Amino acid sequence: MEYVKRPASTATVTSVASENTSAQLVAANGNRKGLLIHNSDANPLLIKYGETASATSMTAYIATNTTWVMPDPIYQGRIDGIWPTAGSGNAVITEI
Repeated sequence: MEYVKRPASTATVTSVASENTSAQLVAANGNRKGLLIHNSDANPLLIKYGETASATSMTAYIATNTTWVMPDPIYQGRIDGIWPTAGSGNAVITEI
């Protein structure tokens, strides 16, 4: 895969508390150039490109204290997430 430069001069950092029900982590953004999600919870975070993440409908699994970096091609739609067991951590999201 070829590295594609997508210059960016802004980043937005948000945080979503751990929940054991599906919740929107990131809204659709046609200007998105990249995305990082750090799971600070003691439980894994399941994310889904689109609505209603679940154990049987997900895009990626983010282990505890792990950062996931969105691969190319950059998805610009909504992203939902769920922790199978709610804890006291967060999804710390950096959208570029």
